[in-house]
Amino acid sequence: MSNEKYTAITIGPIGKTFSKARSVKSFWTASYLFSWIMRELLEKLPEENFEVLSPHRAGKDVSEETSKKVGLFPDRLFAKGELEEKELKRIKREIFGELGEKFKNAFQDEKDDIARKIDAESDQKWKRELEEIKSRYSNAALKGGDIRKYLEDYLSISCITVELNSDCSILERLNSYLDTQELFNKASTHTDEDYMELFIEAPNNPFLKAYSQERAFPSTSEIAVSGWEQNPPKDENGEVEYSELKSSKEGFRNCYKYLAVIKADGDGFGKYIKKLKVDEEKEIKENGEKENELTRFTKSFFEFSVEVADELIRKTKARPVYIGGDDLFLFTPVLEGDTEKDVFNLIEKIDTSFRGFQEKLNADFPDIAKKPDTKLSMSYGVSIFYYKSPMSEAIHIADSMLRKAKEEKEEKEKEKEKKKDAVAISIQKHSGQKIEFLLPCKHSTDKCKQETGLYKKATELIRAFKEDDSMLNSLIYWIEDMYETIFTDEVTLYQERINAVFDNFFDEEIHKENEVFFDLLKGFILSMHHSKDAPRKLKEKKELLHGILRYCQFVTSKTEK
Repeated sequence: MSNEKYTAITIGPIGKTFSKARSVKSFWTASYLFSWIMRELLEKLPEENFEVLSPHRAGKDVSEETSKKVGLFPDRLFAKGELEEKELKRIKREIFGELGEKFKNAFQDEKDDIARKIDAESDQKWKRELEEIKSRYSNAALKGGDIRKYLEDYLSISCITVELNSDCSILERLNSYLDTQELFNKASTHTDEDYMELFIEAPNNPFLKAYSQERAFPSTSEIAVSGWEQNPPKDENGEVEYSELKSSKEGFRNCYKYLAVIKADGDGFGKYIKKLKVDEEKEIKENGEKENELTRFTKSFFEFSVEVADELIRKTKARPVYIGGDDLFLFTPVLEGDTEKDVFNLIEKIDTSFRGFQEKLNADFPDIAKKPDTKLSMSYGVSIFYYKSPMSEAIHIADSMLRKAKEEKEEKEKEKEKKKDAVAISIQKHSGQKIEFLLPCKHSTDKCKQETGLYKKATELIRAFKEDDSMLNSLIYWIEDMYETIFTDEVTLYQERINAVFDNFFDEEIHKENEVFFDLLKGFILSMHHSKDAPRKLKEKKELLHGILRYCQFVTSKTEK
C-alpha cells in the first residue's frame, strides 16, 4: 500500500499560559483561548484535498449556547493531506490579527471600567492601587502593533507534514512527531508588559463577555457555597462574608468553604484508536458523503463532549473549564444542597454520558467491541481545597491524583486484572491536614458490576452518614487503632462475625440512632475483604476505610477540624 501525506498541527504554550492564571476566570480564559484558536483553524483550513481526521471539523458549528461556555477543542489537529506553507502563514496572520484586536479592545474596556471605579472609590490606598492597574491597561491599549508582534512571538501554531502508510496507527505516529516538534519550539522574547497575563485576568475580555454580559465567573468562595446558597452576602471584592452568612441562615457546613477541581482522563483510548482505519470509507451521511472510521469516531467523541458540557452547565453548579472528549477539567462545589449531590454524583453524570458514547461506538465498530483490550473508561482526580488556597496548587494536586489513579490501574493491569475506572480524592484542609484515598473500580460500562461493586457500596456509605461528629470521631480512632488487630481473615469470612464485633463495641443508643450507616459500614467491610476491586493488604484496606470515614466527617462537620 502506497504512502499518503498527513498533516499535524499543535498550538501552545498551554502550560506556560496556565502558570499565569490566578483565578477561576483566568484559568477558564487561558483554556478557552486555545480552544478558540483551534476552532478558528477548523474554520479557516482548506476543505479541498485536506480531510481533518481529528478534532471533529463540523464541531465548529456547535450552538453558541454551549460553545461560549466551555472550551471544546483540543490543542492538536490531525489531517489527511498537505497544508502549503503560504496557506498556514495566511491563516496564522488572520488568527493573530483577530486575537490582537480582542486583546486591545479588552485592555481599552478594562481601562475605562477601572476609571469608573476610581471615580467612585473613597479609600485612598485602594484608589492608588487601582490607578496602577489602570496605568498598565491604558498603556497596553495604545500598543496595538506591539500586541500583535507579542502574540506572534508568544503563541505557537506549529505544523508538520509527513508521508505515512495508512496501516501504521496514524494518530500515534503523528502525536510522536508533534512531541518532538514541541521540544524545539522557540522561546518567546522578553517584553516590558505581559499582555497574556493582563488579558486572561481582565474581566472585560471578549471571551468572558460572550460567556455572560453579567459577571461571568464567581469567586472561589461563591463557587464553594453555591450548592447551598445562590446569593450569599459578599464584600467589595466579591468574596463571601461567611460570618454574616452563618448567622443569617441555618444548616451551614464547613465544607461550604471548600471547592473541588476535577480532572478526568480516558482509559484505553490509545489502543482503541490504533484499530480505527483511515483508508476505508463508508457512505453513511444523508448527503452521500463518506467517512472513514477515525472521523466517525471523532464525531462521536465530540458529541459526547457537547452532551457532558450541556449536562453540567444546565443541571449542576459545576463550572467546566475544558471538556474535550476524554480530557475534562472543571470546578465545582463539594456539595449541592445535601450529601446525595456530591462530587461522586457529578462523576456519575459524566459516566452516564460516557456509557451512551461507548454504546454508540459498539454499534459503529462491532468488530473492535469484541476485542478484550478495547474497553474504554474514565479515571478521575479530585482535589478539594480551601477557597483561599492557591488555585495552581489545587490543580497540580488534581493532576497528581489523576496520575495516582491511572498508575494504580496500570500496576494491576500488569497483574492481568484489567481494572479501570479509578477515582482518587485529595482534601487539603485549611488546618494543614491532608486526607487522600483511592476508591475502588467504578465498572462504569458494566451495569451488573456497577450495582454490586465495591465503588457503589463506598458511595452509599458516604451518603448514608448524616451528622454526628463525636460518634464518627470515636469510630475513626477505633478503626485506626483496632482494625488490623480485629478484622482478620477469620473474622471477615462471614457477615455474622463482623456484626458481632460491632455489637460488642458499638451498642450504645447513639449507635442505634445511626443504624442504617452502621449496617452499610458492616456490609462494606465484608465486601472489601472479598472483592477483587479492594486493596490486597490489610493495612491498605484500613487506609481506604479511614479515608472514606474522614471524607464523611469533612462533608458533614459544621466547624473546621
